Amino acid sequence: MNDNIKDLIDEVEKENSTQAQLEQTIQFLKEEIKRLKFTIREQKAIIEDQAKNKLKEESIPEDVKVLKELIQKQREQIESKELQLEKVEDELFEYQEKFIYKNEEIDDLNERISNLNSELEDLSIELSNKVQKEKYQNAQKIIEELTEANSKYSTEIDALNSKILKLEENDLNRDISNQLNEANSRIKQLENRNDNLNAQIDYLQNELDRITSEPKPQFHTETLFPDKIQSYKEKLEYLEEELESSRTNLKKMEQINKSLKQENNSLSKKLTEEAKGKSHMTNMNHRESLSYTSSDFYSQMHLIERMFNLMEEEKKEYFVSTLIEDLTHSDPEIRIITIKILANIYAEPVLEALKALVDDPNWIVRYQVVNALTQFEKSETVKEVMLKFLEDKDVDVRELAFSYLKNC
Repeated sequence: MNDNIKDLIDEVEKENSTQAQLEQTIQFLKEEIKRLKFTIREQKAIIEDQAKNKLKEESIPEDVKVLKELIQKQREQIESKELQLEKVEDELFEYQEKFIYKNEEIDDLNERISNLNSELEDLSIELSNKVQKEKYQNAQKIIEELTEANSKYSTEIDALNSKILKLEENDLNRDISNQLNEANSRIKQLENRNDNLNAQIDYLQNELDRITSEPKPQFHTETLFPDKIQSYKEKLEYLEEELESSRTNLKKMEQINKSLKQENNSLSKKLTEEAKGKSHMTNMNHRESLSYTSSDFYSQMHLIERMFNLMEEEKKEYFVSTLIEDLTHSDPEIRIITIKILANIYAEPVLEALKALVDDPNWIVRYQVVNALTQFEKSETVKEVMLKFLEDKDVDVRELAFSYLKNC
């Protein structure tokens, strides 16, 4: 439809151009006719004048003859002009007829264009209504699909909520089970440490009995060997303090072990109870704390160990490296405390750092290194370090290393 309208418009434009050319041609022919008529009138006037002059000048025959010839030529010219005029008038008439026909044709084309424009508007309105109807139908269809999907999703959400509730219950049971396992593991560790402390207490008690049962030196030996006597006294005091500390730690460990067992039983009961939602989590958050004071060294060690286990790997490495740096501190007490802390961290860098203390000038530091290595997992590396301690200049260090190697 658009191509037909375009063709009609092009045809109308072409006809308008032709009409303009015809109008120009008609105007030119009219002017030509007017000019020819003027020329004819002029020629007729000349002929009339010459006829009058002919009557007056009959006495001059030669001029008359010339005049006749001139008149004859002018008449021929007039006749030729009249023929041209007729031809031009015929052509003008023909152009006028064509012009009238073209005007009628243009009117017809304009009418057709008007009809086509009206038809185009009707089609546009119909198309717009059709598009709106299709949009409405599509929107209605989308609404129905969304309603159906919403219903389906609501069902799925209910099912998922049910699954989530079950998963939360499973997670809660798993959390209780993990805590139960953690408590059992802690109890096992404490029992192992309890055994180690009992063995250490026995050893220290034997050492203390051996030292106290030895014959006292003569009154003059204190003057002769003041350094040895002072070292002997320091060692005796250290062994007594260590024995007392070990006994105190043993009692604390027994209390903690008892508390952990009670908590273990409580968790076992909670694991068998039927519960839903987050009530379990609330109850879990109100677990009874272990009954030991934070000032106790063993409690501090336990706290440090728990914090260490909760750290990220990068922070663990930084924490261990910081402790290893403290092993080179000039104060032997700081080195001893650091060794006791590192004894609970089973890592290769810790083992290498403890190996470097084989030749430490303080015998208590070396003794604590041997004691810390006894808590490590048995390996060839630990065995090699213990063999070096068999050559230690202090007898207590050598005997503790020998006691470890004897049980390997």
